[in-house]
Amino acid sequence: MIIGLVRRLIASGPYYVRLNRRRITVRNIATGAQFECTACLSINDSKTIVSVGEPISPNATSTIWPFKHPRILIEDFTAAEKLIRHALRQLTKARIIQPSPIVIVHPDLDLEGGITQIESRALMEIAEACGARKVHVHYGRQLTDQEVQNVAVGA
Repeated sequence: MIIGLVRRLIASGPYYVRLNRRRITVRNIATGAQFECTACLSINDSKTIVSVGEPISPNATSTIWPFKHPRILIEDFTAAEKLIRHALRQLTKARIIQPSPIVIVHPDLDLEGGITQIESRALMEIAEACGARKVHVHYGRQLTDQEVQNVAVGA
């Protein structure tokens, strides 16, 4: 019984992360909670993040769009990781123990030739760095909650 409780505290979700050049959406399939924002980070002169998404802070000296590159999926790996970590934390900030969930990452973009193995691996590494215990990258149409749950069970 205690082991089951600990597992539920540590492993909530699964989380469905949809991202494109302008937006990121993270949904906890188990609870229905969702966080969505513009896919940008604003930093100041000391390289500290001063805002996530829009509106952009007046203290910002530059804005980073991690998924804005015209030819590839990820323009800035570190910024992409910080953005996804922030989005996941917005859904788990009330918890004492941060979960180690299953994450399904869905690049919601029309990429010529699809997603490469390098991009898929980069997305997996980003999600793992954000605390995911298992990651599945999905490319194609948007998944329903039941399909996300099925992917998570099979992951």
